[in-house]
Amino acid sequence: MPSNPRSILTSIVPVVIPVFAAVARCAVPVTTGYVPFSYHTLPPAPADQAYRTYYELWGSLDSGKALLIALHGGPGADCDYMRPGYGDLANVTGRPVLLYDQFGCGRSSHIPNSQGNNTIWDIEMFMAEFNNLVTALHIKTYSMAGQSSGASFAGVWGSRAYKGTARQGLKNLILASGPARMPLTRFAFLGGSYPLPGFWQIC
Repeated sequence: MPSNPRSILTSIVPVVIPVFAAVARCAVPVTTGYVPFSYHTLPPAPADQAYRTYYELWGSLDSGKALLIALHGGPGADCDYMRPGYGDLANVTGRPVLLYDQFGCGRSSHIPNSQGNNTIWDIEMFMAEFNNLVTALHIKTYSMAGQSSGASFAGVWGSRAYKGTARQGLKNLILASGPARMPLTRFAFLGGSYPLPGFWQIC
């Protein structure tokens, strides 16, 4: 192990520079946009703007490589914290990655003063949003990676796809840090009755 700063730097540079060079060579384009969204439990949207879902596509759907769709956790977070890791995955491998802010989160549409309204915030609405996004972007085959509450969504979607009651085309399913068992009747906490008011909230 090098014992002085100069020798440490000398030993690190040959490793670090090729890594950054590889990332620079493989950098993929990033496309951002919004997909209109509607669902029967949602109140009427503001007259000046329809409800919508924000997304980021790293790479191209025409790359010939398998698409990975990543679902963020929270509840009430957004896809920003997933960007470094999944962005690196896309940049280094060239594999397209789709990130999005779930409805009520981040840059997607919000419904003010709706916390605790369980007629709005239920898992079926989030399932409908995911289906709407995949349909709007003309995605045929994909893998899913869900983290925290995103793992709950991905797990439900994956089980339905397996049973043939949800959109087909799912090839792989990755679940990280999600609950092993959560009765859907308790999923209402997504409506804003989160135990830390003022922290991450959906509204």
